[in-house]
Amino acid sequence: MEAADGERRIVTRMRPSRGGRGETDVQGLLDELAELGAQKAWVTEKYPFMAFLMLGLLPLLLLGDPVLRILTLVGLI
Repeated sequence: MEAADGERRIVTRMRPSRGGRGETDVQGLLDELAELGAQKAWVTEKYPFMAFLMLGLLPLLLLGDPVLRILTLVGLI
């Protein structure tokens, strides 16, 4: 990443950026990181969060709310 003063530095991000050039120019990105002194890079796939929500929706609709069932068994409701 290039800072406001023009200095280039390595930035660690926990959330993926949208689009980006990493998808098209992988070797160029690795070369830039090597120039900045990075010895390794951790790359993961991006998965849409809504897909996991939709997978959990089916058991919720078929079985009902698991928290309510647990609270009922314990006797809190």
